[in-house]
Amino acid sequence: MSDAFVKTLAETVAPELLNEARTRLRTFTKEFEDKYGSKPLYLARAPGRFNLIGEHVDYSEFPVLPQAIDKEIQILFGYVNSDSPNQANVTVQASSSSTYPFQSVEFRWDDLPNLQSGKHESYFKAAVRTVAQDMKSELKEGLKVRLLITSTLPPNAGLSSSAALLVALILGFTYTLSHTTSITPSATEQSIVASAIKSEHAVGVHTGGMDQTISVYGQSCVIEFFPEIHVSPMTFRGGSLVVAHCGVVADKKLTAEVNYNRRVAEVQAASTILSQELSLPPCKTLRQVVEHAYKPNDIPSQIRALESLMKSADEYLGAGEPDVSWAPGALATYGIKDIQSPLKVHQRTSHVLSESVRVLSFRSILQEAQDEGRSLTMDELKKLGTLMNESHKSCKELFECSCDALDELVEVSRKNGALGSRLTGAGWGGFTVSLLPPNLSITEFEKSMKRDYYDQHEDRFKPDAIKTMPVAPNSGASIILMDGLS
Repeated sequence: MSDAFVKTLAETVAPELLNEARTRLRTFTKEFEDKYGSKPLYLARAPGRFNLIGEHVDYSEFPVLPQAIDKEIQILFGYVNSDSPNQANVTVQASSSSTYPFQSVEFRWDDLPNLQSGKHESYFKAAVRTVAQDMKSELKEGLKVRLLITSTLPPNAGLSSSAALLVALILGFTYTLSHTTSITPSATEQSIVASAIKSEHAVGVHTGGMDQTISVYGQSCVIEFFPEIHVSPMTFRGGSLVVAHCGVVADKKLTAEVNYNRRVAEVQAASTILSQELSLPPCKTLRQVVEHAYKPNDIPSQIRALESLMKSADEYLGAGEPDVSWAPGALATYGIKDIQSPLKVHQRTSHVLSESVRVLSFRSILQEAQDEGRSLTMDELKKLGTLMNESHKSCKELFECSCDALDELVEVSRKNGALGSRLTGAGWGGFTVSLLPPNLSITEFEKSMKRDYYDQHEDRFKPDAIKTMPVAPNSGASIILMDGLS
């Protein structure tokens, strides 16, 4: 396995937080020893994220602008070799300190094919199965792997806890199998991302890849998916970013059939129809339609291509619902049982294409400031805020992935000085992200949000719930060896 993933603790946290992180890790390690009677060998960690702009466009292979955050999932790994036939091959227990209510899980290798959509334990099984398949490794009956898991990520909140979980599991099991078999995997950032995407698809959520990619690479960046995943660092200087929870749970895995997966099917239907109507080769994604129809080679030509395709979408998809008589088979691919409700192909396509224009415009503004080595001007911050506001409106009206609580939180944020505010993540609950001007402190903003939103909706939150938080970029997923807490 590549040593690039093996870090010291000091390489994964800010210097001012190192002592606190060491203390927390020692406590976590002691808990592992108390539960399993042995020391852990290493820690696998992976951060969550928020998405600045570019919602529900990654599975159409359009760029996104996420940032890894300083909230993450951590898993301590240990293993023993035992001939006991009654012991589970994998045992998972949750730390008492975890903000995420993980369930204890036990399973044997021969139970790996038994994945149930939406079930908590399926994530662990999918990760092991994917790693074993990718490594072409035979799982030894005597290998008993012990995990203790904790999280500082709020659960079901749209901050990518499920992707972070899978990335940490895949990284940890890859490291485990590389040290318990004769196989040395050539694990790279790209291969860990691919395995995490494959695993999430296996549990029934047909994600596009943004969440897994940012969890592996970390920091703040532009992620492009066509013709392959490409990550470009992107700095944000000037103004502040704050994420805020609306108080409504956003459990993507439990609502995948009616919400997330249905949207994936709708935009894929658009790709099929438009490639036929425009006499193009078969296209699986709208980005492939853009490439075959227009062959853009820079941001201005990409924007022109998207605007042109929007007109084609209005022409071929907008006059009533298009013929999707072939759709039942496609819907079944995504685990969708309701094949009677019409697909909102034009509506969803309008969001994806207009959102992708907003991403490119947003990126251009950030790139110019970054290239010139300066902070964003007030005029630029206002333009970014407008793009964020337009994004939320599109998510609400065209993609229908917002909810009343998110809409209210966005409005209260703008009322209290945010230049822009929008839902972040899949939606249907969870967090918003707001852009504050330089003259508005995070403390003042949080005070006003408490007064105007959180005090009005105390019934939505547990006493210790995370409500608002400033966000700092976090490093990407890594393995930390336990033979020293340096």
